[in-house]
Amino acid sequence: MKHRHGVWRVAVCGLILCCSVPLLHAAMDIRGYAGDPSRYDRFDGSNDDFLGRLRDFSGVGMDGSHFATMVSPSFFLSANHYHPGDGAILTFYGDNDPSGSPITATVAGGQRIDSTDLWLGWVDSPLPAGIATYPVYENIDQAFRGQEVWAIGKDSSSTSTQNQRLGRNVIDGVGTLDELFVNGGAGSEELAVFSYETAADSAVGGDEFRYVSGDSGGPTFVLVGDTFSLLGTNYFIYDPATDLVPYATVHDPSLTGSGSTFVPAYIDDINAAMAAQDTATRQERLTVVPEPSSTILLAFGLLLLGSRRRKALS
Repeated sequence: MKHRHGVWRVAVCGLILCCSVPLLHAAMDIRGYAGDPSRYDRFDGSNDDFLGRLRDFSGVGMDGSHFATMVSPSFFLSANHYHPGDGAILTFYGDNDPSGSPITATVAGGQRIDSTDLWLGWVDSPLPAGIATYPVYENIDQAFRGQEVWAIGKDSSSTSTQNQRLGRNVIDGVGTLDELFVNGGAGSEELAVFSYETAADSAVGGDEFRYVSGDSGGPTFVLVGDTFSLLGTNYFIYDPATDLVPYATVHDPSLTGSGSTFVPAYIDDINAAMAAQDTATRQERLTVVPEPSSTILLAFGLLLLGSRRRKALS
């Protein structure tokens, strides 16, 4: 698999990783939320109207502030700049019922993956089989746009472990910092970016999301067949005020866009970090799935998207 390593080499990028102190924040912004909250709140109570009612989110846990997405029974991914720390208690729910019995696990350790914003953590003992573990795409280190994504962020500023909101968007581009952001300078971390359209312009209508501070480390998924695969971890927001070439005339320049660390580019690195933690009873690796067919995923050349500033979520 081709992937690129590197470090952030411009001063403005320090803004992406600067926030490490938990603060109170608003919920993930979703266009249609005010008109139909139960559609987007995973633990609304009724859930008959929930956007993700047919999907398995049991492997998405929280410690009350930070997200953890299970990629094997013992290992999870989160954001390097905002992740559950050693000793944190993660809580998982087998379904979307707020009255359901939770499963808890204690964070036993973790590490940053290369110079990225990916954080690989592990729990003290494997989670039971009823808790989902999510596969990752294999060998799609290329730019593409138009693929639908599903992301989980916070539903409020509370520290409840049921504080989860789900939205949809589409990918504007995948690539490195210097490939995606005309004014972004040099950088080789692989990213995926999503603009924030009006409901009328969006391919997903009122389900359109954008991250806000507090959503870091949550998962961004794509559907491969009928199964969620992990595309990224929620990372940053950016200001498209002057660029987003060639879409500047379509996007509202007052609206921030969202970006994720592109997990498929780091499969080898994640597996190596998992191997370094092997024990006699824990020898786990990522599950990878083939690239979707061209009828499902439309591949395009690299997009040059612009930004005046980006800042990390926290």
